[in-house]
Amino acid sequence: MGLDKSPEFDEQMYIARVQILARQAAEKMQREAANIPDSQINDYYQQHQNDYKTVSFERIFVPKQKEDTAGPQSASAQNDSNSEAEMKDEADKLRARAAAGEDPVKLQQEANDFAGNKTKVTNVKADDVRKPNIPPTDAAIFDLKAGEVSPVFSDPTGYRIYKVEEIKELPLANVHEEIARALQGQNMKNAFDSLENSAKPTFDNAYFATPGAPTLRNPGEHPASPGATPPPGKK
Repeated sequence: MGLDKSPEFDEQMYIARVQILARQAAEKMQREAANIPDSQINDYYQQHQNDYKTVSFERIFVPKQKEDTAGPQSASAQNDSNSEAEMKDEADKLRARAAAGEDPVKLQQEANDFAGNKTKVTNVKADDVRKPNIPPTDAAIFDLKAGEVSPVFSDPTGYRIYKVEEIKELPLANVHEEIARALQGQNMKNAFDSLENSAKPTFDNAYFATPGAPTLRNPGEHPASPGATPPPGKK
């Protein structure tokens, strides 16, 4: 039938060839990106040691609004503002008492009572928490020593106070694979960026143009003149 000699066949073969080459290129870059010497992993660990620590702490949380004034039931924005200022003042007092050595569980119960929260507090401790699991605004707790109390941190939900119990460094053996995956991902990104920069691709703006707004006109139908009566079924 001579199909293999047609321009359409040649074009499809060209596209298939490019797709195969693209897949093989990605596989090759993946293999090379995964080839990470232990010395590079060790250097990364030394340079980012603060990211490979855990902290154990007791935390006191004070909401920004009392339960009887927060949310849709609030009488006014002024009431909300007054309630927030009152809760911030309470958080500062609880922080001072925690620094003086009072039990954080007892202080958390007082914070709940002050906010109108009837929840019974039995534990406020968290063990071996990694930095990614701490709000970025509170990451300074990793700079504290055992027994120290943090400043009052805040976000839109409330105020937080931490009493640090222990900070531990994770051994390299425990995070070896985690670092290897991070470096592999960075190597892949660098390889793709380098490939794209060397290729200097250009794009057809007409092909990537934003589609026009939807219309009820049929294909090829011109817009109706102002004041003209629309066809049946159209407005």
